[in-house]
Amino acid sequence: LFWNQGWRQGAIGWSWGKQVMRIKLVRATDARPPGGWVGIGRMLLRSILGNVTFGVYTVLTYLWPLWDDRKQSLDDKILSTLVVTAASARP
Repeated sequence: LFWNQGWRQGAIGWSWGKQVMRIKLVRATDARPPGGWVGIGRMLLRSILGNVTFGVYTVLTYLWPLWDDRKQSLDDKILSTLVVTAASARP
C-alpha cells in the first residue's frame, strides 16, 4: 500500500491503477512527478484528515473535482499537484 499508492505514485507519477487508466500525478508547476515523499504525504494527508474529521474530509476530497476548474481534489490543492491524462503529462 505505501509503496504503490504512496512512493510509486509520487516517484514516477502513477500507481498500478493510474497506469492502467493512463492518468498521472504531476506537480502543477512543471508537470513532472512530485516525488516519492510527496506521494506518501498525499496518502497520509487523506488518511489522517479523513480520520480526524470522521470521514468528512475524505468525502469532500473525492467530490471536490466535480466543481473545481482544474479538477483538483483537496489533497491536490494542498500539495500543488494535478492528476492528468498520461499523454498530456509529457512535455
